[in-house]
Formats: sequence, structure tokens, C-alpha cells
Amino acid sequence: MTLLRRFAVIAVGGVLGSWMRWRLSVWFPVASGTFPSTTLAINLFGSALIGVVLVLFLDRQPPRLLTHSFLGTGILGAFTTFSTFTVESAELLRQSKPLTAFVYVIASVVGGVVVALMSMGLTRRAIHLEAAT
Repeated sequence: MTLLRRFAVIAVGGVLGSWMRWRLSVWFPVASGTFPSTTLAINLFGSALIGVVLVLFLDRQPPRLLTHSFLGTGILGAFTTFSTFTVESAELLRQSKPLTAFVYVIASVVGGVVVALMSMGLTRRAIHLEAAT
């Protein structure tokens, strides 16, 4: 796979992922200074999907790098958003809401890792069960 081809699929995936995140933020707006539930939901859902993508496209031999680049790095990399998470956390602290900021940071970071690990385990189990039948 050429580097240019991989870059192209990541770019197209990035456009789709960022558009999906933007649409969800328009459909489910959250007022500034309140708990950023939309971003948290997007990031946790994206973390779950990243776990599935890792198992389906990198665990298998041969790894499907182009598909993983499109779905994982492109779509889900743009769909989940560390920059918005950072800005919202800083805004909560600026508005003197340290407890809300703390809960948001812990829920985002720990929740994202836990959800990704769970989805990886469930995907591996589903593949194993499917292969056994």
C-alpha cells in the first residue's frame, strides 16, 4: 500500500468522522459550562467502535491496514475528539466547576479505555463463537 493511498483514505475518513461529530453536536447541543454529555457520549461510543475495528482489521492475518486506516484513524479518529474534550474541561475549570471537570475527565479517560477493552473482548468472543458454529 502506498503512503499516498493510505493518506487519502485517512483524509476521506476524517472528513466523514468530523462531519458526524459536528451533526451530533448540532442535534444534541450542550450549554457552555454544563456537563459536556454529547462529547462524552461521542468519545465513549467512538472508543467502543475503535475496539471493534482493532479486532476486526488488525488482529486478523494479514492485517487490513487500509480498512483500519479509513475506519480507525480516519473516521473514528476524527469522530472522537481530544481537542473538544480539552477545551470543555478547561472551560469547566475556568467557570469554577472543578468537581464537574474532574468527573468529566475521569469519565472520559477511564471510561474510554474501559469501553474500548470491553468492546475488544466482546468482539473477540463473538468471532470465536461464530467460528465454533
